[in-house]
Amino acid sequence: MLSEYPCRRLIITGGEPLLHSAAIEKLLEQLGEEWAIEIETNGTLPGRASIRERCQLNISPKLPSAKNKAKTIRPAVLDLLKQSRNPWFKFVVAGLADFAEMVKVVDECGLPEDRIIVMPEGQRPDILAAHALEIVELVKEKGYRLLPRLHVMLYGNRRGV
Repeated sequence: MLSEYPCRRLIITGGEPLLHSAAIEKLLEQLGEEWAIEIETNGTLPGRASIRERCQLNISPKLPSAKNKAKTIRPAVLDLLKQSRNPWFKFVVAGLADFAEMVKVVDECGLPEDRIIVMPEGQRPDILAAHALEIVELVKEKGYRLLPRLHVMLYGNRRGV
């Protein structure tokens, strides 16, 4: 059945996928090496070594503006994840305070600066643009990547598009 699809990239996301490391390992066994696998994780769980070695990890630690009740910055886990084969770190930033907190996390955890993606927060294009303009010069100074939320720019806060 998979051979019917020309795509060979699978992105696993939703909730926290690394809670299901055993199932992901089974999936990796079924998919050949020709498949590129990405996993979206919040960086609170290390996952299994086989996953860290095979998959691109898109790690999105949650900053205080996300208002998560659980502690989401776990330096020991981030240290392990940054040693993965292909880690990327994405931070959703709602303004200058978030940017400063993000830089603190990057510095304290020794995250690779060439693998930092800054994504302005916003559920509407105007808010997204305002947050982006607030931090764009700081992002350039640090040499990070600025990645807009394209789906919000195109569709706003609509679901299912």
